[in-house]
Amino acid sequence: MVGTGTPDLEATVALTRRAFDLGFAAALVLPPYCYKPVEEEGLFAWFAELVRTTASPIAIYLYNFPQLTGIEFSPALSARHLQGFPKRILGAKNSSGNLPMRGSLPRSPASASSRAARRRLPMPVAMAMRAASR
Repeated sequence: MVGTGTPDLEATVALTRRAFDLGFAAALVLPPYCYKPVEEEGLFAWFAELVRTTASPIAIYLYNFPQLTGIEFSPALSARHLQGFPKRILGAKNSSGNLPMRGSLPRSPASASSRAARRRLPMPVAMAMRAASR
């Protein structure tokens, strides 16, 4: 898994596609954190566009890190993402420090199969980074 989230959608799409090309099975994506406050409908639309425009099988994990972004994913929004894109958005990493929130972010049933897929990555991260720098 590699972090590909940036404040702008175009760069996030490019990094997510590149991560897939390098053999990563999953991308950890922050919300678009430069523009606040962000309505939940806007966050849903942003991630929907990310899923649509990357159009690859790379899994996407929502990165809930409100101390950095100023945006916190609600359990309802996370569930909506998982229901709307069950084959692409597989879960969330919660770095909020809010322990009750940790158990309330839903998980996708597909996340178990993504763990198996991560064990079959074609090359180690160091080799991927070396190949990208050539």
